Amino acid sequence: MSVPRAPATLEEPERERWRQINSEVQFNSSELATLQMGLEALGEHRRCLELVAKEGLIIKSEGGLTRKHPATEVAKNARATWIAVVRALKLVTEEEPAKVGRPPGGRKRREKPYWASRG
Repeated sequence: MSVPRAPATLEEPERERWRQINSEVQFNSSELATLQMGLEALGEHRRCLELVAKEGLIIKSEGGLTRKHPATEVAKNARATWIAVVRALKLVTEEEPAKVGRPPGGRKRREKPYWASRG
């Protein structure tokens, strides 16, 4: 199986991931376009994290107020895009989601409410 050439829009870390994924899975043309979009988002996420590491998580605005770095929001959106692509292409097998709520075999119910037993 030949690995398709990585798109020019991807940087080297994402090109390496392209080669790794395509060596394991064979995609049609629309799936390759989806993978490219996801890897571009992953690269954007990586660059945003590098910028935040360099400039700090908190920045001062022109008015002197402190706020979170705008790149954190871009990184969050890019990560969400990558996760959506991974799920759409079924690159990870999903385990059964954990059940929400109390575990089974909890507290036993009374036959009558506590106030009904009062005299």
